[in-house]
Amino acid sequence: MLHSLYSLIKVLESSKIITVCVITYNHNEFISHALNSIAAQKTNFNYDILIADDCSTDGTKEKVLAFSKSRSNVSLILQESNVGPAKNFIELISTPKTKYISYLEGDDYWSDPYKVQKQVDYLEANPECSITSHQVLDINEKGNLLSKSKKKEKSIIIKKYKYFDENFNETASQPGSWVFRSCLINSLPTIITKVIYGDDLMWIHFLNHGYAYIFNYEMSCYRHHSNGIWSRKTSIHKCINQIINFKIISSYYKYDVFSLKIKTLIQNLDDWLFSSNDFLCSLNVSLKIFKDNPKHIIYLLPFLNLLCKKFIFQYCIPRVRIYIGKMKAFLW
Repeated sequence: MLHSLYSLIKVLESSKIITVCVITYNHNEFISHALNSIAAQKTNFNYDILIADDCSTDGTKEKVLAFSKSRSNVSLILQESNVGPAKNFIELISTPKTKYISYLEGDDYWSDPYKVQKQVDYLEANPECSITSHQVLDINEKGNLLSKSKKKEKSIIIKKYKYFDENFNETASQPGSWVFRSCLINSLPTIITKVIYGDDLMWIHFLNHGYAYIFNYEMSCYRHHSNGIWSRKTSIHKCINQIINFKIISSYYKYDVFSLKIKTLIQNLDDWLFSSNDFLCSLNVSLKIFKDNPKHIIYLLPFLNLLCKKFIFQYCIPRVRIYIGKMKAFLW
């Protein structure tokens, strides 16, 4: 059945307990690994797989189609044109009718064949829990580890409304580790269409409707590579995006904790801006964000103000002093 923005190849069966949602765009090199890690899941229940491809041009779509033909529990959303990751994501997570949703990006993969079973078991036994997650291993393009194991001494419970830790670091975990109650998708705030990325907003929403349980060991791998939507960004670019994201979120929730989070991010940015290279990089990032969405200029104003001060006091004034010193030496 043709839709204005995508083609739904198969209709999902509502009898399954969970749908594994996979988002992909030009992941030809990695998509097979991701899909095979889902197919390798060992469960005592049936599950659906829904894959949303954003009009890939590198052979990803062909691999997705081949995978769907080999399994009866796979449905596809094939975008007829590139709609962007945000729109593709919203359509993906809004489609399932199952009790739970799990999520995976096409360049990542699951490393534990019992991952879905473990997380669903916990949710089934604990109705006040809105989402389960776990530790994640960071890997590079070739699959080599980038960091040591993140295994904790014990699993963690993040209570309702506890969005950040004492240092205002996010307590949200990587979305590829999530299994959550699908009923919460229907009540997502409308600003989900306005934020740059939905991870933070969804995590906040889940914690407003229950608690999160974080398993203390790794069950998936997050791949850092040059074409990754998030991993390819510089630290400054990530920080600016977070500032914009939390300003949009704070305009909806109006909790003091988000204002404090924004102040922390701006301070982090202030600490980074010490060289002309950082200045030029930050300016380029700002221009790119503005070009992508001109409406975000209002959220960039505090940062641009900070950037101007840094440029004047750390780039212009020192050079003027050097020039004056040279002039005095020449005249004397």
